[in-house]
Amino acid sequence: MSIITTAEAKCQDCYRCLRSCPLHAIKFTRAAEEEAPIRAAVIEELCILDGQCVEVCPQQAKEVRRDLDIVQKWLEAGEYVTASVAPSFFGTLKRELIYGSRFETRAEARLAIFEYIEVFYNRIRLHSALNYMSPVEYELCFQRAA
Repeated sequence: MSIITTAEAKCQDCYRCLRSCPLHAIKFTRAAEEEAPIRAAVIEELCILDGQCVEVCPQQAKEVRRDLDIVQKWLEAGEYVTASVAPSFFGTLKRELIYGSRFETRAEARLAIFEYIEVFYNRIRLHSALNYMSPVEYELCFQRAA
C-alpha cells in the first residue's frame, strides 16, 4: 500500500503537486473512458516521501497513510513497536535541504540527504537540545565526563 495517495475525486488537475515535487515523482493519468479527467498519481519508485505534494494541494487530494489504529492494537496486544525518527527532524531536513532544491534522480536525492545527515547534521549543525553542540561534539563531552 502506498504511503502517499491521491483521492481522485478531489484532484482538480492543478499541477501544484508536480511543480512542488523535487523529483517530479508525480504522473498524470486518465481513466479508460475518453472523457475522463486527467488525475495526478504519485510514482512510488521515485517518491522520497517529503510530503511537499500533500502540503501544496489546495483540494487536499493527497493523503498520507495513517497507521495509528494498527499500532494501538499492537500495543494493546503486547506487541513490541519501534518508534521512528522525530517529525521535527524531517521538518528541519525539508527546510534546510529539500525546499529550493531540484534533484534529477532519486540517487542524487539520496546522496544529498546522506551528506546532509552524516556531514552537516551530525558533525557541524548545533542542536538546542544538546546545549548548542553538534551530536559528535556532545558525544565526545559525554565520553570525557565518564
